[in-house]
Amino acid sequence: MAMELQRGEVSQLQTEEESGKTTCLVGGKPVVIHPDLASNIAEGEEVAVAGIEQEQGLAALAINNITHHRGTSIDPSNIVLAMGAAGFICIVFFVLAMQNMVGGDTTLGTLAGGASLIGLAGIIVALQKILAIRRAAAMARFVDA
Repeated sequence: MAMELQRGEVSQLQTEEESGKTTCLVGGKPVVIHPDLASNIAEGEEVAVAGIEQEQGLAALAINNITHHRGTSIDPSNIVLAMGAAGFICIVFFVLAMQNMVGGDTTLGTLAGGASLIGLAGIIVALQKILAIRRAAAMARFVDA
């Protein structure tokens, strides 16, 4: 899952009505545009797109519209909310695990500890996604004009 940058002219811009997914070609290579970014590009404009390479093409995390000098990245607010929920789960179940372990009920303590680790994993995944969006925004923003 390496971060890649594509620069070129937008062509074959299409939005699927059922899924809302926008696809196009940038410099002749396929790009899948996130709905947060779709309003930032139009057919024939020169753009720099940063994202993660997938089977369908480059999954765009950030776009710099060179034609209009306008940069956009995916809004991470939902990811931040998910990270907060995962943090809450991590803390609550850690406290429950410690109470049960001290109280002598190792089975419930172990289960609560496992749930706490799942919350911790959620925090880590959300943080990785936020950092990927920031890295993509930086890559797309600082392209030679």
